[in-house]
Amino acid sequence: MFDSNLYGWVDLSLILAGRDVIEITRVKYARKADKEGVYGKGGKPLAIKRGNDSYDLEIEMLDGGYDLLVAASPMGDITRLKQVTAAVTFGNPAEGRPPRTATIIGISFTEGGKEVAQGDKSVKVSLPAIAMDIIE
Repeated sequence: MFDSNLYGWVDLSLILAGRDVIEITRVKYARKADKEGVYGKGGKPLAIKRGNDSYDLEIEMLDGGYDLLVAASPMGDITRLKQVTAAVTFGNPAEGRPPRTATIIGISFTEGGKEVAQGDKSVKVSLPAIAMDIIE
């Protein structure tokens, strides 16, 4: 018998730099491998070779959470935060969904700032970043 644990937004928590980020509205992380075809005679690749790995992250949060990160940053600049670690956990043991955690190591935010438009009911801040590793 196959039993699948399906996770939803309500099952997610993000611990960033030791703080439970309750203002989170979206998180995206990905591991990428630099690959390319190796060509010789003919028009089709003879092999695919792998290069470096890279790790991308994007966190969206309400502006109150962003303001706390900025306040904890050197010179009030989120791009100067160095090698922050995050744990993204999915699960709710009370409802039979055991936790699964992805640890994102060495996060460095590449942008900071806010965007607000007329009619917005809340201010969300999107923070792109790179990382040194993702362990799932």
